[in-house]
Amino acid sequence: MMDRARSARSEDSLPSERPARTSEGGREPDAEIGWWGNQWINSLKSMSYGYATRLDRGLRYFQRRRVHDVSVGHGAVKALVTGTQEYRVAIRPIVFPEAVWSSAIRSLAAESGFAAQLLAGEMPADIERAFADTQTSLFPLLPNSIQTECTCSDWAQPCKHVAAVQYVIARRIDLDPFVLFLLRGRNKEQLQDALRKARTSGAIAPSRPAEADVERVRPQVHTEVAFDRWNGPSPTLVFPSADEPGVSLLQLMGPPPSWGGLGSFQAALAPMLTRASKRGQDLLDRKGWVTEAPKSRKKTAAAKKT
Repeated sequence: MMDRARSARSEDSLPSERPARTSEGGREPDAEIGWWGNQWINSLKSMSYGYATRLDRGLRYFQRRRVHDVSVGHGAVKALVTGTQEYRVAIRPIVFPEAVWSSAIRSLAAESGFAAQLLAGEMPADIERAFADTQTSLFPLLPNSIQTECTCSDWAQPCKHVAAVQYVIARRIDLDPFVLFLLRGRNKEQLQDALRKARTSGAIAPSRPAEADVERVRPQVHTEVAFDRWNGPSPTLVFPSADEPGVSLLQLMGPPPSWGGLGSFQAALAPMLTRASKRGQDLLDRKGWVTEAPKSRKKTAAAKKT
């Protein structure tokens, strides 16, 4: 026991200039943990007081850049941590079974807001709502939801080497929140493909409020005179021009589940979106509220000359 205590003290007193290579050959980046990463760390701390205490020791290792050769894959993170010697660390969050993923994909696809953000490569801040029905979480909430290994002789869980790698995981999640999905068994491309298939297969029902919950609003007719009333100076709006406004969004989202195979959804709606966009911009131009972006002006001038 004395040897272990002496070894722990000597590791904590090591200088911070030791090399910290990542799996790409560079150094693990120095940065504070952001919002997404803190969700991961706070979930770990909520497991127990002892886990939270051990994480504090790991934070010092992370800050001193002792973690290197990090690899993040499906359901596993592996790294080397330099102390009095080099230790191998493996962290394995429990991979979700197919039933959990299927339920989560249906929930994500049923909400257009979730689907739009995820297909655009953005992680919704309230992504956990999609996993609520499965009684699971992307974040580790219980000790048995994540498995850890280290080649050191420390019997505590987690040891400081594992704790340091947890901070590296948090940092990676900050840089790319889709790492949360990867740790549970699906990478970004797999998730997006499954989401597109769910939205085009008609297997989901779009989430809509019950009719009794819908507030009925009597439409009001506004004349052109009413639109002309403006308190204060008119604003100047700048709109970049686009050859096919709205079409890229249609391609990204795909057809809604209610589209019953009546030809191409994009082909049906793209002309209407293009006309509506042009009509809206013409109306704004007529009021003098729009200033075209510089590229758009040059392009228009060149077109007139030809």
